[in-house]
Amino acid sequence: MPVYEFYCKDCKKEFEVKMRLAQYEKSKNKQKCLECDSKNVQQMISAFEVKTSRKS
Repeated sequence: MPVYEFYCKDCKKEFEVKMRLAQYEKSKNKQKCLECDSKNVQQMISAFEVKTSRKS
């Protein structure tokens, strides 16, 4: 399950949310800060890892 990282512009905290892609698409631009409940959040760019069954 993907982890999405956000930054709250009001309380200056970073937080992560685990959700499926379908959930993310529904909640796009509606995410609230987990600390202060503000909607003034910005999604951050984060690294990701991909695992494949094929050896290179």
